[in-house]
Amino acid sequence: MEKKKQLTSGEIEKLFDFVRSKNVPYKDVQYEIVDHLASGIEEIQSEEPGISFEKALAKIYSKFPITGFAVLQLEKEKYIKSYWRKRLGKYMLKFFQLPRIILTILLFLILFKIFTIYGWMSVWISGISCLIVMFYSIKRSNWLSSHSDNYLIIKSFNSSIRFYVIFILVLTWFIGQPMGIDLYNHSEGSAVFLNYFFSIVYALAWIFTLASFDIFPGMLKKEIDEKYGHLGLLV
Repeated sequence: MEKKKQLTSGEIEKLFDFVRSKNVPYKDVQYEIVDHLASGIEEIQSEEPGISFEKALAKIYSKFPITGFAVLQLEKEKYIKSYWRKRLGKYMLKFFQLPRIILTILLFLILFKIFTIYGWMSVWISGISCLIVMFYSIKRSNWLSSHSDNYLIIKSFNSSIRFYVIFILVLTWFIGQPMGIDLYNHSEGSAVFLNYFFSIVYALAWIFTLASFDIFPGMLKKEIDEKYGHLGLLV
């Protein structure tokens, strides 16, 4: 059996140039498309030994829709967003199972004590503390922002997880201010209810913030290193 012809490094570079010329700005998507094209070209050249690289490329590219690689890129973005949301959901569920539920309960009790002592001012304290954790974690993982335009996996991660976390934190904080001031001054029963309510909300917010802005970026970087590290793409 004849050995399948391997593309040269020069031909691989031509494929990268070709993919970039088709408005594919993300390095991780470029790599996957080039890998797909290279396999297709090698297959065609094995079946048709006399065919040139250019003709084989044109033949394999003709199998894509008229929009080129746009549909593939869109599908990959949807998949990545769904993938990280599911991972975050599974991760959060672990905090309601042993042994992590102990940490959740402990955090709730600490916050409940703080809310009992400081009342509605604790809404400010808890909100600010979440923001401090968030900004500290962002600073630690600033590579996410610096590479967001180069990697679809990073851009999708930021838009699918970080945006929603910020939205939830801001919404909870700003709704909590007027509601907290009003109800804490209304009656003792209302104050107790709010202590429980905000303790639960901010315990989850703390865990959610830490996971989204500190733990998950580490998981993301590890995944990028495993997939593309040997190519030296993430620089």
